[in-house]
Amino acid sequence: MFRATRYAFAAAMVAALFPLQGLAQLRLDRLETLSEEITAVVYARMVEELAATGADSAALAEAMPDPSWDDAFRDAGQCMLEAYDAEASAEAVDRMLSDMEDVLPRIAGASLEEMEELGSFLPAGLTESDSLRINQQCGMMDLQRERMMQSGFMEAMMAATQGG
Repeated sequence: MFRATRYAFAAAMVAALFPLQGLAQLRLDRLETLSEEITAVVYARMVEELAATGADSAALAEAMPDPSWDDAFRDAGQCMLEAYDAEASAEAVDRMLSDMEDVLPRIAGASLEEMEELGSFLPAGLTESDSLRINQQCGMMDLQRERMMQSGFMEAMMAATQGG
């Protein structure tokens, strides 16, 4: 009887964790989707705005990095969510994700300047410097910089802004 009770209790504990794991995965999936979509728009706007100054848009477009997340990006994203939760709250992070989802349709047609005017999307209670610190600690900034360098986008941007 004792053994059966212990197993039933263990099974109930595991079952209780599954919704939490699913919720954590859902949040990470939301962040991944938002990041990929926003990053793609930002890269496209960068190319368009540099092309408007006379830069070689074909070279920039060819070097544009793939915004898709891989395991390293997912690990960094999970780290960021955990840090945001710890320093703000899970509710604040969920609100941030919802706000980002709400504004995404407006970002699609916005210039880089208009995107800046939409504001930064941070969990309530965190500052820009908090966010930068967390992104740096979690490795997201390094991953993005590395991807831009590997694709040749960083070099193409530098050439475009220096006139060749």
